[in-house]
Amino acid sequence: MKRYHTLLASCLVILCACSDSKHAGGIIDETESTVAGTLVDAHNHAVPAARISLHPVPQSGLRPDTPTTQSDSTDSLGHFHFAKVPKGSYYVEANEHDSLGVVSTTVVKGGDTVSVNLQAQRVSKLSGQFDSTISDSIYCPQLGITLAISHGQISQPIILPVGSFEFWVEHNDSLLKSALPMGISQIAVSPATGITLTPTQINSSPLQDTIALQPGPGIAKDTYITFAFDTSGTISLGSAGNANAGLKQCYGCGPYDFNTDSRILIAFTMPDVIATADSIISATLVFSNNTWISKSNAKSYPLTVHKLLKDWKAGSGYAVCSGMPADVNSATINGATVRDRWWTADSSARWSSLGIGLHDDDASSATYATTYVPSSSILPVEFDITTLAREWAKDPAKNFGMLIRNPNEFSGTFVDYPMFYSGEYSDSTQRPKLTIIYRH
Repeated sequence: MKRYHTLLASCLVILCACSDSKHAGGIIDETESTVAGTLVDAHNHAVPAARISLHPVPQSGLRPDTPTTQSDSTDSLGHFHFAKVPKGSYYVEANEHDSLGVVSTTVVKGGDTVSVNLQAQRVSKLSGQFDSTISDSIYCPQLGITLAISHGQISQPIILPVGSFEFWVEHNDSLLKSALPMGISQIAVSPATGITLTPTQINSSPLQDTIALQPGPGIAKDTYITFAFDTSGTISLGSAGNANAGLKQCYGCGPYDFNTDSRILIAFTMPDVIATADSIISATLVFSNNTWISKSNAKSYPLTVHKLLKDWKAGSGYAVCSGMPADVNSATINGATVRDRWWTADSSARWSSLGIGLHDDDASSATYATTYVPSSSILPVEFDITTLAREWAKDPAKNFGMLIRNPNEFSGTFVDYPMFYSGEYSDSTQRPKLTIIYRH
């Protein structure tokens, strides 16, 4: 009956030396030796027709894919033989049917013939699939080696000795413990397992960081506009249409009555540390609630975000939180109103439509974020504007900020609506904040 051998690989470190070797003619050659031995399986049966290879030992002491010095095949009794082996350290590796293994490390010295008797055992070979955009190498502190990653693969697979090893990912010249998880961690290698270790694919993000933008007076770019309307959606100037509120410390968003509907304009400059749009993991806009304007009709309050498509100026019009904007736009005020993006004597910087058109002219028709403010809630209000922030990062020249409004503003139904602190507010913790989580 034909016997099948499971494994087949064995590695042995051999120091080939010949201090007393005598060859034909009485000439002593101290530079070469003969390496010979037998390969048997776990039951001490000879393993025929196995490929035996002799490899120089690299400085690391581990067996990567080093060049083969010599190779031979075992005969019917499992014997193999290498002649004229130069002095040095070698691995003897056995393979059968592409199965690979290793035995414990041993040093053999001196003699005309170095005897190597190998017993095949299953072992593990480190390989795996990696996300090469995250790292180009992994590091094993126990072995003190760094393995390069090429095209998502370990470029030189290695045979691991028996033991337990931790692997770290190298990224941006910093070592990250793989337990984060960034790869593989605490791999136990045992010859008896008979498996090939494949590290977990690196799916998690590389180094992440968070930046919070919360500009204050003189830096913040935000304001609101107030206009009159009817239920058909027609907008007119109303009593405050030509006024600017760039320095007001709080603002509302939505309809109070047919003569008073408000929309918020706000912009943030994207930080230079964000290199690409794909590096943004999330972007969250947060407003702090100042109070609620009562209309004796308490309901959950919807707010939507649109992308502004034209530049504008915040202006320097002032009003107290409880008051309407009263500073009429001028060369001195010079800010956004229902009609103007900023003040010009020839009216050349006006919006395409009164109140800022939402037809992909002044602002996007698409809604980038929607949130609902619970009735009477004073908790912070959050908007997920990740998509919008990525567009700004991709094309900074078109970052004109965003417009926030109540999508039901023309319904003719007036409900309690919230007031929020602006970038001009004295308490820095209450100002609008944009928090961005990004990859390095």
